[in-house]
Amino acid sequence: MDSIKVMSYNIHSGIGRDGVYNLERIRDVIARENPDIIALQEVDIGLKKSHFDDQPMRLSDELKLYSYFCLTRVTEKGTYGILTLCRFPIIE
Repeated sequence: MDSIKVMSYNIHSGIGRDGVYNLERIRDVIARENPDIIALQEVDIGLKKSHFDDQPMRLSDELKLYSYFCLTRVTEKGTYGILTLCRFPIIE
């Protein structure tokens, strides 16, 4: 392997500039760019505004990538964090 493609993306809980929640649109952008490592910010689990989705699980499963989710904020309404997705196994 000569190079590794890295992508950083603030997904704003899956809500686009049009105000519409659409995690598939985010998944498609990532798939189209085809990075090896992806660092996602403002990823959430179980919030009403994101249809109570488990975004880390959905993105990891749908893109067939290894993942690591780090909690940055836990509230009574849900959980926020950052998500790393990777083509390679995440050891530590």
